[in-house]
Amino acid sequence: MRVLSTLVVALLLGTAMRAADEPPALAKARMLYNAGSYDEAIAAASEVRATEWLAAAQMVMARSYLDRYRRSSQPDDLVAGRRALAAAAGAPLTPRDRVDLLVGLGQSLYFSDEYGAAAGVFDNALAQGFLLNRHDRLLLLDWWATAEDRAAQAHVNDRQSRFEGLRRRMEEELRRDAENPIANAIGIALMGEGAARRPIVPGIPATAPPGAPNLILMRNHGALTVGETVDEALSRLEIAEHLAATLLLSERTKL
Repeated sequence: MRVLSTLVVALLLGTAMRAADEPPALAKARMLYNAGSYDEAIAAASEVRATEWLAAAQMVMARSYLDRYRRSSQPDDLVAGRRALAAAAGAPLTPRDRVDLLVGLGQSLYFSDEYGAAAGVFDNALAQGFLLNRHDRLLLLDWWATAEDRAAQAHVNDRQSRFEGLRRRMEEELRRDAENPIANAIGIALMGEGAARRPIVPGIPATAPPGAPNLILMRNHGALTVGETVDEALSRLEIAEHLAATLLLSERTKL
């Protein structure tokens, strides 16, 4: 009964928060975060004073710090992000912010190389993906797939089962949305992986045709490489990244 009462109170609090007017500073912080302006988002969230919205502000700060860490690899950002996550976790949040909390927790685990645990948290967030818009859900799906792939690389014993899990999830995603760029990209990457080498979607050949490119640059999504094995695809990706870094350096140092 105590657990049920707690859940009811949490739901009522969440409903009340949705009905309340969000402070302008918090709305501004969300907008800046979505625009990738993490420094400004942190500053705006720090201006929130309304007690009932402090946890939501901490959530925006946590996500901003973690995404800034992903860009800069500054340890202080990771520490600050985890501190903000802890502050947000113990307070009432709207259902949408609760999904963001799960994403932040998953990122924190991922940055500690706890890929299997991160994938589990991202999977829990995906179960509430109906609360997200398409763009945010695609980003979350990408985080889950990347964590699952890293976990498969790190654990040889259950590698095959993890790849099969990836394949099944992508099949489900493509049935829901045939133009899902993440599911399509991962489907191509999985063509050369697995015991059966079957296509992720019926009707699509499980091997690339002769002369097909093994490196694709996708706008706003980065690079995609294809190989007979994941190791081969990863090697091609590392070569591509090295060449891109060399080209960028040469452009910056050009007289």
